[in-house]
Amino acid sequence: MFTRGDYQSLDVRGPHRDHIIAFARRHGGKAAITVVTKTLAPISQSGRVWPRGDDFDGVVNLGGCAVEGFPAEAPLSQLFRDLPVAVLRAKIEAVAKPKRKRARA
Repeated sequence: MFTRGDYQSLDVRGPHRDHIIAFARRHGGKAAITVVTKTLAPISQSGRVWPRGDDFDGVVNLGGCAVEGFPAEAPLSQLFRDLPVAVLRAKIEAVAKPKRKRARA
């Protein structure tokens, strides 16, 4: 998936969106979603404390991927409950294709 899959940046919303990188690597109907923190100093008292999951406010839009236990968005507080990084196994949701119009004879 990481060598042949495509890359999709995922939208992060909320007050801590500038402190998060989120993306999906997709291949063959499956996906791996990676969500990591960056620039932790503003939410860790300049590195003096390890941030808890509850310290993160916002959500990651899963970008058309289905992840067990999450709807279309995943709260950062749940993703970072144990560590400020998460890797999720996902399936690519089927996208409805527009119907083709038949040519009239």
